[in-house]
Amino acid sequence: LWALAHALPPRPWAVDYGIRRSDEIYKFTTISCQSVSFRTAMKHLADANRMLSVTFNDLTNISETMPKWKSDAQILELKRVVVKFCLRQVFEGAVLLNLQVSLWSITRALAQSALGASPIDKTMLASVGFSFLPAAYPLYSETVKAYRIWALIAKGEHSDEGSEEASWAARRASFIGIFHVIMALSYIGLCAYAAVKLVKSFMCPTSMWNVTGCVELSTSILFK
Repeated sequence: LWALAHALPPRPWAVDYGIRRSDEIYKFTTISCQSVSFRTAMKHLADANRMLSVTFNDLTNISETMPKWKSDAQILELKRVVVKFCLRQVFEGAVLLNLQVSLWSITRALAQSALGASPIDKTMLASVGFSFLPAAYPLYSETVKAYRIWALIAKGEHSDEGSEEASWAARRASFIGIFHVIMALSYIGLCAYAAVKLVKSFMCPTSMWNVTGCVELSTSILFK
């Protein structure tokens, strides 16, 4: 929904989709009331649909083309990277990872109640384990992107010292950067919490653990 709001115009029939031969960048207003180019709109949709062929070269674009952009376009790109990380990794990836580990623990608890033992479902355990492997890469890649864009904006402030627009862009970039740091720490904390729950599933009698310790379940909950 966030991607659509930042990519679709409220009146699609009023947008000129024709090919342009001039260097002027055509922009249109989206549902979120932001003025974006077709390139930016495509980036939002590519993020939402995991189109790696479009987003894979983000770091190259930041180094080669973004220094020529205006500060407002750089701020918009920084916001796109940070919001994507927040929605995709923190509120989707890390939360689903915790749910997957919780499901693993509940399955072991139910098996122990029915069979008197907690057999290890190797397929499910492998699935949970492999879910942890790709968790580190998005944290690294999105943080590097955010830092490089912030560095470009900060460099622009120093080169245009005294410019009100450059100072405003730097302050806005710092605010977005702080938000990204908070989200990154939240992401690390949620992933670490899921890892501890997975380890504790082999140590707790009921195979379930939370921040208060091993969870004690009544027999009625375990369908006895």
